Formats: sequence, C-alpha cells, structure tokens
Amino acid sequence: MMYFMTLLRNSETLRVSDTSRVNLIFVDEIHDQIRSGMASDAIYPPAVVEDITSTYPDATESLLESGQLTLSTHDAFPFGLAIFDDRIGLGGYDPDSGLLSAFVDTDDPDARAWALALFDPYRASAAPVPTPRG
Repeated sequence: MMYFMTLLRNSETLRVSDTSRVNLIFVDEIHDQIRSGMASDAIYPPAVVEDITSTYPDATESLLESGQLTLSTHDAFPFGLAIFDDRIGLGGYDPDSGLLSAFVDTDDPDARAWALALFDPYRASAAPVPTPRG
C-alpha cells in the first residue's frame, strides 16, 4: 500500500475501483491529495461506500461538493484497479482475510488502454453517489 501512495502522490488524476475500503492510515493523505486538485473517480461496492460515507461524513461531503471526487457504487468489480496519469495498478486480495495480498503496476501504454477499457463500462453502469446537496 505504501507504493500505491507513492503512485498517488505523483499523479494528477485517479480512477479507482476496489472491492474493499480505503486503508485507515491513508485516508487523510488521500483526502489531502484530492483537495489539492487531484481529479478522482472512485467505484466501490455499496457496502464500502456506506462505510466510507458513515465513517468520514465531513470529508466525503467536502470532496463530493468540491467536484474533485466522483463516487459511485457497483457490486461486480472483481479486483482492485487504480489508473493514474501514466501507470496502472492491480490489487489482489486474500479471500480469507480480505487483506491486500498483491499489488502490481506498470507504465505500459497497452496495459493502461486495457485498464481504461475495463474501467469505463463499469463506470457507465455504476450508480453515482449524489452530492449531499444534490
């Protein structure tokens, strides 16, 4: 996860879909990155979005209202995917514990094109989480 944060710090954009919640020790830094201007599009299962919005209501509200974060729900994404400016990362989880057990990344343009082709249909069929006022 530390390497993920290095990739995040070096990117102006993030498209992410994951099967689990954000690691608690990185929430503040991720929030700061988004508030500093990183455009983010996140897709999580409904239970994870419910957990995020109830655990971090003020942060979630401010990020959604800022327009820097688009948050959606989808229950079928099979693994963790992060698409940065010029890299992608894939995360695999231990089926018993649910903990991240593998994270690989690449800057291969063909892999990034594949990741976008995978992400975009999920994004199109995901249910957007509305901004608190809208």
